[in-house]
Amino acid sequence: MTTPTTPGREPGTVVEIIQPRCVNVYGSAPCTATGTPKCYNTYSTCTDKGNYDGTGSIAWRFTMDNTYVEDFGDFSDPDNIKTNGIPSLANVSTVANKINPGAVRDGDSPFGVTGKININFNEIEWDDHVGDPYLADRPGYVADKMLPVKAGYWQLFNARNELLNDINVVVYDGYHGQPLAERRQRLAFLENVNGPSSDGGVTVTAVDPLKVVNDDKTQYPPASDIELAVDIEIAQTDGIQVFGDVADLDRVLGDDGAKLLELGDEVIKYTGYTDDGSNLYTLTGVTRAVFGEADSHSADDKMQRCANFVDSKPWVVAETLLTYETRIPSSFVPTADWEAECGRYIPSSRVNRLLYKPVGVRKLVGELSQQCLFYIWWESYDSEIKLLTIRPPSEAVAQLTDDAQIIDSVAITAKSEDRLTQIVVYYGKIDPLGNADEENFRRRYRAIDTDIEGAGISPIIKTVFAEWLTSRTLAAQLAIRLLLRYKLTPRFLKIQIDAKDRDISVGDLADVFTRYLVNSEGTIDTKRYQVVSAQEIAAGHLYVLDLQTYEYVGRFGQYMADGSPVYASASDAQKETGGFYANSDGEMPDGSEGYQHQ
Repeated sequence: MTTPTTPGREPGTVVEIIQPRCVNVYGSAPCTATGTPKCYNTYSTCTDKGNYDGTGSIAWRFTMDNTYVEDFGDFSDPDNIKTNGIPSLANVSTVANKINPGAVRDGDSPFGVTGKININFNEIEWDDHVGDPYLADRPGYVADKMLPVKAGYWQLFNARNELLNDINVVVYDGYHGQPLAERRQRLAFLENVNGPSSDGGVTVTAVDPLKVVNDDKTQYPPASDIELAVDIEIAQTDGIQVFGDVADLDRVLGDDGAKLLELGDEVIKYTGYTDDGSNLYTLTGVTRAVFGEADSHSADDKMQRCANFVDSKPWVVAETLLTYETRIPSSFVPTADWEAECGRYIPSSRVNRLLYKPVGVRKLVGELSQQCLFYIWWESYDSEIKLLTIRPPSEAVAQLTDDAQIIDSVAITAKSEDRLTQIVVYYGKIDPLGNADEENFRRRYRAIDTDIEGAGISPIIKTVFAEWLTSRTLAAQLAIRLLLRYKLTPRFLKIQIDAKDRDISVGDLADVFTRYLVNSEGTIDTKRYQVVSAQEIAAGHLYVLDLQTYEYVGRFGQYMADGSPVYASASDAQKETGGFYANSDGEMPDGSEGYQHQ
């Protein structure tokens, strides 16, 4: 088997574009289409869209135009075809994603920077020998004769797929001779197909699934198609008739079980409705001014379904926001992993918020992750949305050295503007229908680095308007943990590593030993870093890691399993990842620093 350590290995990239495919047969029930030309089992060419069923697929597989023949097609299931290698691929490049722990970098979204894959193809002549289920019915077809060339492959792809929704792209990184199943796989969503140009060039862009969570296109709660059908008085609860889409009235939003409608400056609650016909519905079980103040309203006033979260686990809310009516399937969220991480480090975190109008999902999840001390990113090789909390290191970490891992290319930068000396958190919103400003919060918590500011060094303040938080404990936790992480100037490294070390990825920690980093005495200064971005720049050979210092000032302990040894007989690994009581002077028996509680 060819691996990253096989001598003479030759990289071989395969790109797979997975196009939805209708499983119906043209003109056969349930399909009622007639006439010619017949469709190509795509939505754009369908003439009976009411019966379109795109649960099938065709995986178009592309390879470089070289001497290697890639025969890995699978045609055993006519509804889910996988082609052999089509020699149209020119090159693949990546714009790496980048996490933003704590949302401290003001230039980046709290969500971080999402990644993109750029793929260049060469146009080739195409005769539809695969992909056309009705080939024998096309003009020019003659049995046992060469098929006529119709046009270029990409010309036909564009004509038959005017909508790019739900098309996935998989990039297989590996080596010639490796089965596809053994190569590293990167999953992305197709964004655009540009070309072919006059010289036959085609550029395909595919993006991280998190990129589709765009504030302009994905909002929560969704905009409602409801309006008041009659005039109502201030105290009226009966006879409130609305006009609109019943699906909006039935939506399950938030997690408190309440059905809420925003109407002007008040939010009303209802338990059900009666169907009056002609898209008219009379609300039942109405309670006025659940939030805001009751007022009279006129017919045709717009209404909006609201979502209310009450004492909710923030990571569960994040999953709801990411997967509600978006392209992101729930299978992309490793719920058990999220629960384990958050249940260990932020187990008591609970959030409360009324969402009374549509808000961009990207904005909501960014605020939620910042205020509740976690961050998420798309890991394309695992096809998962990963989550980590803002916390001190808790596990043994990798080591990167000049001799073993680091190729002779190191870039070092420092961002003093990301250092913080004060965190101010406003929390406990007064009017849930009001703005997020100082006047609309009941409480404030401030954490200060008194040592640095006491030395006369100018303060650097970050203010957070925490619309999700109502608890002082959580506000304090937010302020203190961010200050611990960013009280020192964040430093960034960009290093190159070989493919043999490619398992080091975004979110991982590493202790870096390099001659480019020295202390005040001129000797190598070992520091702990976190990988915030990882990019493959030479397929199968070379990777670039962007790392950020992962410094918590102090030694942090964790609960240990029953039966663990005392400090004197503990191993180095147990001392690193465990926790022990210190002496009364705050030191351990060997004179080292005592542990702090996380």
